[in-house]
Formats: sequence, structure tokens, C-alpha cells
Amino acid sequence: HGAGRDRRAWLRHLPFLLARGHTCLVFDFRGHGCSDKGGDFGGTSLGLKEMEDTIHAVKWARKKMPKFGISLVGTSTGGSAAILAVSEDEETHKAVRCIVAENAFASPEDVMGQTVDAVVFRVLICKE
Repeated sequence: HGAGRDRRAWLRHLPFLLARGHTCLVFDFRGHGCSDKGGDFGGTSLGLKEMEDTIHAVKWARKKMPKFGISLVGTSTGGSAAILAVSEDEETHKAVRCIVAENAFASPEDVMGQTVDAVVFRVLICKE
């Protein structure tokens, strides 16, 4: 799911996937939905903490269902977390067959850079 959303954002897709024989694990990233809020962490880390959550979810799924292929589906932060997880963790890279990343961003740094640029533009140029 994306930042500020939770696993319920995917519930409307489950009937389609289940009807086609897919087993689905839908979870909340820390700081979202019904998660434990990650201790002092709340909100989004633009994919960094969410990447760790994705790696843990993939490892859990691989342990519980070793014969199943794993595909990751995410939007925005969730899509970026999927890409980061596969690129940063060798075990996750080997386990994941497919990623569907809708509206994902290239890197947390890109998002922060664009956000800072937008604020600087509004404050310094537009004098808001």
C-alpha cells in the first residue's frame, strides 16, 4: 500500500486474485493501519523501513509456503519498497518471481529532493 494507507486498500483486488488461484498475504507497513506503529516510528520512511517490512514478509511467506512462487504488488511507497527489497536483499531477490509496482518512485532521495525543491520554490520564489 502507499504512504498513509493500509492493507485495506488492497481488499477490493483480493476476489480477482483468489479466483485465479493466488494465495495472498496483505499486511500493514509499520506506522500504518493496524500495525504496532513501529515504536517511535510513525508515518512513512519513503520506502526504507517499508523495504525492511517487505523483506520480513517475503521471508515469512517463503518459510510458511516454500513451494509457492512469490510476486510483490505495491503502489507508491509499497511499490518502491518491493523494488528496494529485491535489490537490497539476496534472499528476497531469489524468492521473488515478479514485481508489480504501480506509481512507484525511483528512490527515497528523489522524493525528498522533489519535496524540498517544491517547498523551496513555494517559499523563496512564490513567497508563500
